[in-house]
Amino acid sequence: MMSKKSADLYDHTLDYYNSNAAETFRLYGSKPSPYKDRFKAYFKAESEILDIGSGSGRDVQTLLEQGFDAYGMDASEELIRLSKSGFKELADRFKTGSLPDEIPDTFSNREWDGILCSAVLQHIPDNHLFDTTFTFHRLLKIGGRLLVTVPLTYPGIINDRDAKDRLFRIRPAQEYVFLFERIGFQLVSQEERSDGLNRGGISWSELLFQKKDLSGIRAIDGV
Repeated sequence: MMSKKSADLYDHTLDYYNSNAAETFRLYGSKPSPYKDRFKAYFKAESEILDIGSGSGRDVQTLLEQGFDAYGMDASEELIRLSKSGFKELADRFKTGSLPDEIPDTFSNREWDGILCSAVLQHIPDNHLFDTTFTFHRLLKIGGRLLVTVPLTYPGIINDRDAKDRLFRIRPAQEYVFLFERIGFQLVSQEERSDGLNRGGISWSELLFQKKDLSGIRAIDGV
C-alpha cells in the first residue's frame, strides 16, 4: 500500500498533469522526440512498442512513422484525451493507465517487444518502484527491450517535490541498474544527455535494458 504521504504526493502530481494538460501537450509537441534518431538502434524493426507515460503522444507518432507498431498509455486522462484529439487517426492507440498495476487489459494481456518509459519513474514512490519494475518485466517478451529515462539533475527539488508540487524523486542511475538487474534485466547501454526541451540545469540518464531468459537458471536452481 502507498503511504498517505506518497499517495498525496502522487495525487498532486496527477492533478498537475490533468490541470496543465494543454500546456504539457503544446510544450512537448513543439520539439521533436529526443529519441527520433535512436529508436531503430534500440528496438527491433517493425516491433510492437508500448510507450508508458506517453504524454503528448509525440513519441508514439514518431515510432509509427519509423515503422513500429506503437501504442501509448498515460495516467493523465486529460493528456490521453488531447492525444486522441490531436492524433485522430491514432485515437485507438492511446489509453489511460498507470504504474505499477493499473494497466489496461488490452495492453496487459499481451507481451511487448519493447517498452519506452521516459521521464516517469521520478514520479513513482519508493514503495511502488519494485512493483513497477516487475510490471515492465511481466509485459515484455524474453529478449524484449526497455528504454528508461530518469533525471540526473533537476533544479528546485525540495523534499522530493518540485516547484510544481509534483512528486519528484531523483535517484542515482546505478540504483535503477541494480534494481532492474536483480529482477531479470541486463543493462545494454547507459548514456547521459542534456534536456530535450533545452531547459538549463536539467540532465537525464538514458538506460536501455533487455529482458533475460532465466528459464535455464531456474532449471538449474531446481535440481
